[in-house]
Amino acid sequence: MRRFAFICMISAVFAAPGIASDDATFAEANRQFENGNFESAIQIYSDLADSGNVSPDLYHNLGTAFYRSGDPGSAALWLRRALLFDDQFHEARQSLTFLSRETGLLEFDRDGVGQFLRDLPRSLLRWAFGISVWISAILFTICFVSNRLRPLRGALISVGILGSMLAIASGLGLYYQKHHFQADALHLVTAPTSLARTAPALSAKKVIDLPPGSELRLLEASGEWFYVEIPDQLRGWIRKDYCEPIWPITKTD
Repeated sequence: MRRFAFICMISAVFAAPGIASDDATFAEANRQFENGNFESAIQIYSDLADSGNVSPDLYHNLGTAFYRSGDPGSAALWLRRALLFDDQFHEARQSLTFLSRETGLLEFDRDGVGQFLRDLPRSLLRWAFGISVWISAILFTICFVSNRLRPLRGALISVGILGSMLAIASGLGLYYQKHHFQADALHLVTAPTSLARTAPALSAKKVIDLPPGSELRLLEASGEWFYVEIPDQLRGWIRKDYCEPIWPITKTD
C-alpha cells in the first residue's frame, strides 16, 4: 500500500497538465495534492473535468487524489478513464494494478486469451491491421502483374497469406475489444460496499459482493436498478447509484 501511495504521489505531481486553457488551475490542484489537501485537489480536478477538459493526465491525477482520500472506487473509475484515452499510459495502468491487488476488484477476462486481447493497445491492433492489409494487397498484386517475379510467386503468395491471417487476427481483436469493452456499456462500482442481488429489491438474495472498482457490463436499466453482467459469468441487480459508467462522464453535484 505504501509503495502504491508513493507511486501515486510521484506520478501525480510530475504529470504534465495537457490542458492549455486551465494550466494555472491544474497547477493549483497539483499544489493542493502535494500539500496533502486531497479533498481540495479533488474539487479542483473535478471542476476541470466537469467543464469539458479531456486529459489523461487530469483523469490520472484525479484518480490518485481519490485514492489518497480513501475512495478506491472513484480512484479506479478515473484511472480507467485515463486509460480510455491513452491505453499506453503506464503510470495509470501500474496504479490500477496495485489498486486491484489491494481491493480484489472484479475484472472481465482476467486470464487467458481475453485478458491478452484486452491488454493489447488498440493503436497496435489498428497498426497491425492496416499494415498487413496493405502488404497482402501489394504482394498479391505483384504476383499476378509482374512477370519478372514469377519464380518467386510461391514465396510471395505464402507471405501474402500470412499477412492476410494477421489482418484477420488483428481485425477480430479490434472487434472483440469494441464489443466486449465498449466504454458506454462498462460501469465501475464506486460505492465502498455493495453487492449484486437476484432481483431489483433490497430484500432479494445476494449474488456476490462487489469490491469498489469492480467492472460491470450494463444489460438493462429498470428504475433505480441496473441488471448487469459480472465477471466470472455471473449476472445480478445493483442499485444505479452504486456504480458509474466509464464514459460518458456525468457531472458531479
